[in-house]
Amino acid sequence: MESCLEKLNKKIKCRKTIIKQLYSLIGIQNEPMPQSIFVYGHVATGKSLVILRLLKYLQYNFSIVNCIEHINNKHMFEYILNDLIPDPESCPTLIDSIGNLKCDNIVTFITKLQLISKYDNRPIIIVLDKCMYLRNMDGQILPVFLRLKEISNVSVCTIFVSNVVWEKCYTQIGSFEPIKIYCAQYTREEISDILLSYKPQDCNDTIYKNYLNLFLSVFYRFCRDLNELRYMAKINFVKYVEPIKSGLIKEDDVTGLWRNISSTLTSNLEVIYLRVSTEDFIQDNQVSKEIESTTKLALSFELPFYAKYILIAAYLASHNPPKEDKAIFMKLSSKKKKKIVRRKQATNEHSGPRSFPISRLLAIFCTILDEKVDVNAILLAQIPTMYHLGLLISTNDSNLDEPKLKCCVNYNFILVVAKTVAHCYPDVLKTFPQEIIDILQKHNTVLDNDMRMTFCKALIQMRNKYLLEPITLLSLFFELLRCQDKALRQFLQTHIITDIKNINAKHKNAKVNTTLQNFIFTMLKDTNARAAKMSADVMIELYKKNVWNDAKTVNIIATGCFSKIIKVAVTCLKFFLGNDEEKEENDSSDSDDEPNIKEVMIANKVNKKTKKREKMLKKAKQLLVKSKKKKAKAPQYNFSALHLIHDPQGFAEKLFKQLEKNNDRFEIKLMTLDVVSRLIGLHNLFLFNFYPYLQRFLQPHQREVTKLLQFIAQASHELVPPDVLEPVIKTLVNNFVTERNSGDVMAIGLNTVREICSRCPLVMNADLLKDLSQYKHYRERSVMMAASSLIAVYKQAMPSLLHKKYRGRPTEATIALDTLKYGEVAANDFVPGAEVLLNNNTNDKLEIDSENSEDDDQWIDVKHDNEDNDEDDWVTDDESDVSSDNSMDDEDNSDSDKESITEEDQEEVEEQKQEDSKSEDTVKIKSGTEEDVKTNKLHGSARSKTRKEKKDKKMRRKKQKEERKAKAKVQKKEEFTAEKKEKASLVSVERLLTDEDFKRIDMALVKQQVMPAKFGIKRPYPTDENRGELVKLGDIENIHKKRRHDKEARLETVKKAQEGREKFGYKDGRQNPLCSKTNREKKKTKNYQMIKHKVTGKVKRSFKDKQRALRNYLLKQKRMK
Repeated sequence: MESCLEKLNKKIKCRKTIIKQLYSLIGIQNEPMPQSIFVYGHVATGKSLVILRLLKYLQYNFSIVNCIEHINNKHMFEYILNDLIPDPESCPTLIDSIGNLKCDNIVTFITKLQLISKYDNRPIIIVLDKCMYLRNMDGQILPVFLRLKEISNVSVCTIFVSNVVWEKCYTQIGSFEPIKIYCAQYTREEISDILLSYKPQDCNDTIYKNYLNLFLSVFYRFCRDLNELRYMAKINFVKYVEPIKSGLIKEDDVTGLWRNISSTLTSNLEVIYLRVSTEDFIQDNQVSKEIESTTKLALSFELPFYAKYILIAAYLASHNPPKEDKAIFMKLSSKKKKKIVRRKQATNEHSGPRSFPISRLLAIFCTILDEKVDVNAILLAQIPTMYHLGLLISTNDSNLDEPKLKCCVNYNFILVVAKTVAHCYPDVLKTFPQEIIDILQKHNTVLDNDMRMTFCKALIQMRNKYLLEPITLLSLFFELLRCQDKALRQFLQTHIITDIKNINAKHKNAKVNTTLQNFIFTMLKDTNARAAKMSADVMIELYKKNVWNDAKTVNIIATGCFSKIIKVAVTCLKFFLGNDEEKEENDSSDSDDEPNIKEVMIANKVNKKTKKREKMLKKAKQLLVKSKKKKAKAPQYNFSALHLIHDPQGFAEKLFKQLEKNNDRFEIKLMTLDVVSRLIGLHNLFLFNFYPYLQRFLQPHQREVTKLLQFIAQASHELVPPDVLEPVIKTLVNNFVTERNSGDVMAIGLNTVREICSRCPLVMNADLLKDLSQYKHYRERSVMMAASSLIAVYKQAMPSLLHKKYRGRPTEATIALDTLKYGEVAANDFVPGAEVLLNNNTNDKLEIDSENSEDDDQWIDVKHDNEDNDEDDWVTDDESDVSSDNSMDDEDNSDSDKESITEEDQEEVEEQKQEDSKSEDTVKIKSGTEEDVKTNKLHGSARSKTRKEKKDKKMRRKKQKEERKAKAKVQKKEEFTAEKKEKASLVSVERLLTDEDFKRIDMALVKQQVMPAKFGIKRPYPTDENRGELVKLGDIENIHKKRRHDKEARLETVKKAQEGREKFGYKDGRQNPLCSKTNREKKKTKNYQMIKHKVTGKVKRSFKDKQRALRNYLLKQKRMK
């Protein structure tokens, strides 16, 4: 191990501990390797380099896979097997036994891996670099690689390399977790030592060390990416050495050198991660396949392949004089090129289509076509076809021997036709795209709109045939966005987005993306407003399509917020204000629209067998398989753009400074305030000037005041000092929560106070909360509900701050709650709620209503004398633990009170006896003589003094009694919470928790927070987990009030209520609605002409007949009973 460390430390600096950890896990011979290792850390911290060097030193059979480059399992498995198979000369039998390397599934991959380990005894290491991108692939691939050693029974270890923590890579609870190794960032001294190794050869060590100290003093605070620092140190060192080489400043003068380079270093801070690459881009996709048949290449135009060449030849014959055909027929040499250049002016003078014979057309056709083609009847039959299409016309000449034709198409049409056959001449067209690009670059403002559009379409066609590099074309199109042609700009924008999307379809093309992103960064600073706006739109659209969804794109868009062009700044601000949450698609995969395969199969068996039904059955099966695959996919995680900003504090400060400086429209100010408030709330930033700035706008008559209230609530978080937010709360209360305002205004003010206090509860004091709580009994329902919601917040956060009657019945959650001071963090070394697992009772469900009196869960009535208490004191048997604990606390407190009061009670009894005796004396005095009364008056002053002393003693005893009660409650609370923590830590340490255990814990935590309610359970106020990162405008405008409806609104509600309702009238009470009806029921629906004879017969019956009929009816009813 020491020899390995010595050798690797020479090549890799400052990574000794990680090499030791990895070597101890996989480097010791004859010891089993772990199943999987997870190495994580920041970008450019040497993770991949350490693993590669160590594996090369150990000479293991390994494969390093970059997960970005692979889009499916098959491609990844084949890549790994190709790396692990040794040379065919060393193991020919292995290659024969494995055969083809195609690997469609996991089982095939494991079997081939077993064959490789059988022939090669070396340990196998599979390294998955950037493994967080496995989340976008099949959900089974990550669990397989985690336990590959156990599944395959092979000496194999999987090493995962990631930039994020394990919980973000794989979130399934209860799964197998690998051994985790954290690769910490380089310190300043370590970065200085590493950068010192890249110093120029002709430079002195002391000079470069001084330069690195100055360089890191500026850059180390903002960037610790070693690759980026190495690049920036290299480009800035030239500026640092210039005055030394010229002799203006000495090498020892560090202060002078710092003054010379400080402005350069600070200006280059803005270009971190946004540098423009100067390396030449190498074309990745080249046309390497030979053209087998020219007929296969007749694409994108409806004419046959040879007909296109005939049409091009007809255009040349019609627009060029016959004497210039010699230039087409002759091979161009260097001498004859000059003659052609001289004749250019003469050729351009000819205009208008001329007639030409068919022989000339065929001669030009055979010349421009590379391959030899026989002029037969099939080829000549295409000329009349073009004549009928109107592409060629015949002229009325007197020459009857050979008919003459004329071409009717224009240059744009011929250019479109030429694009479809241009790929057949790659050698001839090497300079042609560049010529069109030069024309567009020089004369783009002068060219006709149609001609400019035609040139662009021709370049796009050549780009699709891989005759043009994407960077060259896209950079040109970005420059053409300056043109005053709306149709062209929209066309180019669509193509740019589509082309970049196609380039990154299979895998991310980092080289093209980096170059284009840097180019767009320069375009955002362009003086032309249209070009800058379009560039911003392109980047935003690519981000939304998940093509460029990285941090670099977001930070480039963030620079656009500071653009001097208002449209660009507004576009970038709107991007950060957009919702980035995943939208649920209502398509065939929804639960309502999913095909039920059982019903389809039964219907297919019963119904007649037809081809149509077979197709429907097949389609239903495909939809079912598709829906199952969609459900089995791994969940995709999408992060909001605001989370990807490199320096959110600096970004927020610059935006706020720009807001104060510029005099923009009110709508733009609102958008800027929204972005700043979101940044403060998401990243817990400190921007204390933001709150006084908004405070002056908090007036009920202010325009868009609800949005401003939303911003002030969004910008509040628990790290803001309460002193900063206290003036805001007072302003809200004074301006909104007053009786001179309407009920809606008061409700909105209370809702805003609630949202601020839910994020920063320490901002409220007891006096103000007491005043606001009184609005719970206000006459307006909206104000009453807003005050109740504020009370509900402090019931969960700080119940001690509320008045006693608003606290409600204490639960386990409120008993165990500790109020944290400013800056204090509560860190647990156990799973909260795990003490429930010690109980054998697994039925932790809350049953709200129970009809059986013999059930375990019943409501128990608990009455109190205090009617003002808002919380109804009802409990269930499920909460018997809580009630028993509370009752035990009350009994213990009562016992302690009894012990402390016995002596006091005796003293009070004696005092009462003395007072009774004194009262008797007073009666005697009244009955006595007047002289005795005078003597008693003299002793009255002494008695009043003794009474005051006794009252003071009573007050002291009461205070002492209350202090003892408070101490007893605190002691009981500490004992209760300590016991729970002890049990929870015991379970967390000694037990592996399963999914069912976590479900029980969640149910127990919910049960602790639910307050008892009468005939049901009250809905708890949304907790921090349910609340999102941003404040919703509906939370502030939430007014619980029934509005008045006009007649139209009432009619709409009536119609909506009647939609799903049954019709009024007789309801058929039969169980089977399809069974036959009785004659009596059928008679009701018959026409009167059919039953009128029977009706008249009944009317004309005698009394005896009616009596007989009634008797028969009654006997029939009796028999039916």
